[in-house]
Amino acid sequence: MKRKILFPLLSIFLGFFVITVFLEIVFNILPVQESLKKLPVNSTNPIIRFQENRDAIWSNGPLFDIVAKKHINNYGFLNDQDYSPEDDSPLMAIIGDSFVEACQVENRKSMHGILSQQTAGKGRVYSFGSSGSPLSTYLAYSKYVTKNFKADAHVFIIIGNDYHQSLFKYKNSPGYHYFMKKQDRLVLERIDFRSSLLKRLLRNSALIRYLALNAKLN
Repeated sequence: MKRKILFPLLSIFLGFFVITVFLEIVFNILPVQESLKKLPVNSTNPIIRFQENRDAIWSNGPLFDIVAKKHINNYGFLNDQDYSPEDDSPLMAIIGDSFVEACQVENRKSMHGILSQQTAGKGRVYSFGSSGSPLSTYLAYSKYVTKNFKADAHVFIIIGNDYHQSLFKYKNSPGYHYFMKKQDRLVLERIDFRSSLLKRLLRNSALIRYLALNAKLN
């Protein structure tokens, strides 16, 4: 009796395992969207950055309508050039959200990439941005840029929702900075972030990433 039950269960498990392995191999070949691997945000690393010195594939939709290869530089930002605090040439810092992160295009084709090419030999253009950042987080980026790079100019890419999403009562995603009401004034506060162990493990699977990021089956 046990054998009659055990054999079908083992057959189902084995079949599921073989199919899963096959799909994992297939999706590792296809340009499935890769995680940018957001670093923890805390007192040591107070702003959103990504795992440094690596390339990642960004793709859109289940049929990969858009595919772009993105480079993450030595400071954890989506930019082809490494950032140097010691360089004293004129520096313009471009600060914003997904418009600056610009995952849909290669870095050289982004706004800051084009500006970097046009100003080569005259100065530097560094980008500081992450998808979902509101205006309040731009201020934290600006403080970080001033402290680490002493930029000559700060350019903010602002859209309509940046204003109300800067208030904690409207948005409170971990990793960003928000204005919180304390007594009779607004105070800029950081919400710490750390990716869970489960998420860090799952993002190593091309199949899981396809289902979650490309097919949007969250």
